[in-house]
Amino acid sequence: MRLDIAGHHDVNLQDYCDWLKSRVKNESYKHEYQKAADFLLEKAFDLDLVYEDQNPGFLVEQGEIEEGITRRFVKDIPLWVKRCGLHET
Repeated sequence: MRLDIAGHHDVNLQDYCDWLKSRVKNESYKHEYQKAADFLLEKAFDLDLVYEDQNPGFLVEQGEIEEGITRRFVKDIPLWVKRCGLHET
């Protein structure tokens, strides 16, 4: 499913990561969220692609990110888009 997120793909991915980090206190979780974002940016992924694929295992296997972090990273994208009002019409 495509979300059609407005704005710059790279900026959105980092903003989303920052939002996820703001929702946890644990510094190791924050580090893992940033690690996931850095890996995705390095591989030229954006939030639409990540959500469309629905494959958090990709981040576990290739990015060596903790599984719970990757599942949350994929799952909460539509929530962030809705809260930020970034859905293109």
